[in-house]
Amino acid sequence: MALTDQFAEILKAQEPLAPYTALQVGGRAQFLAEPRHEAELIHLLQCCWVEKLPVRILASGTNVLVRDEGVTGVVCRLAAPALQQVVVQANRVYATAGASLTQLITEAARHGLAGLESLIGIPGSVGGALHCSLGQTGSPLLTWMARVELLDIRGQRRSVSREEWETLAAKRSGSVVLAVEFELEPDDAESILRRLRRAWISRHARQPFFIPRTAKLFQEPRGLSLEQLLEQAGVRHFRMGGVALHERDANFIVVQPGTSAREILHFLEHLRHRLLEHTGHALTLELDIW
Repeated sequence: MALTDQFAEILKAQEPLAPYTALQVGGRAQFLAEPRHEAELIHLLQCCWVEKLPVRILASGTNVLVRDEGVTGVVCRLAAPALQQVVVQANRVYATAGASLTQLITEAARHGLAGLESLIGIPGSVGGALHCSLGQTGSPLLTWMARVELLDIRGQRRSVSREEWETLAAKRSGSVVLAVEFELEPDDAESILRRLRRAWISRHARQPFFIPRTAKLFQEPRGLSLEQLLEQAGVRHFRMGGVALHERDANFIVVQPGTSAREILHFLEHLRHRLLEHTGHALTLELDIW
């Protein structure tokens, strides 16, 4: 049976993706699927892999840039409440991949569990965070991670330890994160709340997450100041068409309405070329380009 027949209730053909991303640019998905629960998500992924259809997972769309040409295959959006769950048992917090980081942190804090407070104010989903710099060694997410539930490319569900996940992530195995379990430390509510307030105020003052059409560009270079590298390359206040580096934090772009993905890619290409030419550093993108 064709995919469009099996999943007619949750599948849309030629769906524009711009409304589902923070940058609000880009083309259409060949198919956009919005599974209603985990069993349906797993069945959909297994069918896509059998039919050799490319699959991309979309949750909050915070750091995704969709090309103007759109996306071939199936974009699977984790928007259903059943795919955005956070459950606390003792000092363990189980979060499905579509749950937001804010949801994870606040639910942990509500139960007197500490460790993730420094991440408050960062948009994005738990699953998405594992695939960017927040999922790297040394980040709070990995420090407190106990295990990851995933679906591998053979369509088999697996539970892997933090160490196994780091190996899989480094190899870009193609596995899809279903859920993450964290083992946190109990602490008194007032101490947790104090740390949350400090982290929130600091992030709100420094980073423009709360401004429409913004996205983070690069993973922070280890032991280096990105701001200084941009100054050295003469591009700290770089602007091109409807795209500009943010005045407050130069690791973010701000995009004007009507700007195309092609313009943003051209901006990025020029910026990275100048950085490499003048500083010798080839920075890793945090922005996920589809």
